[in-house]
Amino acid sequence: MLNDTELDELARAVAALGDEDAGRLDGAVRERRRAKVEAEEARRDHLRAMSDIDVAWEAIAREQDPEYALQVLRDAGFVRVPPQPPAAFRFRDVPIRTMADGVAASGSWEAFCDQIAWCAVLGMGPFEATKLLAHVAALVPEEMRDAHRAEMLQRLARRRS
Repeated sequence: MLNDTELDELARAVAALGDEDAGRLDGAVRERRRAKVEAEEARRDHLRAMSDIDVAWEAIAREQDPEYALQVLRDAGFVRVPPQPPAAFRFRDVPIRTMADGVAASGSWEAFCDQIAWCAVLGMGPFEATKLLAHVAALVPEEMRDAHRAEMLQRLARRRS
């Protein structure tokens, strides 16, 4: 970085340039900036084309430089995923943590609840069924739980008949 004296000298030199030289300088600066951006894009593309293990090796290539390692990982497309809470249960091999997970497992919340009711009636004992229904009820916002429980009881009754 330039100190104040060097910056003043550079500013005077640039101000003293004629129009033609100032235009050439401006063009050269634009070209260098463009080349720098293109080189950075090419570097990122190269990193993203590498295997994960090769990216890891590249990230640790400069020992004791964690900033470099983190930048390599970011540029290669690695992202930190926030930790998820543990799944309350699994349904169709999908970990169920939220109502959205239930929708993902079955296509809609209604279909998910219907399938849960079917499993509770036909596929489990009373203890397992009660536990499953409690897990599903815990996914529903508290203000909607009473209505959800009533709907699940109706579904269970339909499945039993």
